[in-house]
Amino acid sequence: MTLRCSKAHAIADMFRSYPLQSDAGYLFSYLKKEHNSAAKFDARIDSALKDLNEDVSIIKDAQDISRHITGYVARHSFATNHKHKKVDIAIIQEAMGHGTEETTRIYLEEYDDFEIASSIEEALG
Repeated sequence: MTLRCSKAHAIADMFRSYPLQSDAGYLFSYLKKEHNSAAKFDARIDSALKDLNEDVSIIKDAQDISRHITGYVARHSFATNHKHKKVDIAIIQEAMGHGTEETTRIYLEEYDDFEIASSIEEALG
């Protein structure tokens, strides 16, 4: 996939200097071999979400983005933007890593409520 957005390039450039944190070799891979129990897995996911949201905040500030953004908002925005562009739900499902199309449909319906709540929150300041 070719990134054509200058902000996307700037964000990608920020991460080029980050050391890989995973024994799997992925930039955002927070799970390692030692996360081999349900408790360790859940604790690491919680920690990883906190780390992700901190990283998103750094990127947001570096790119002068004023809206409130979290990993959750980014995932929902990705899915909803694709829905609005009439991308087939099976493609959105695959991109989101959902096991079923029904999960993706629920996710997209949930976003409609989230979008309304966010708009109200933003309007109220």
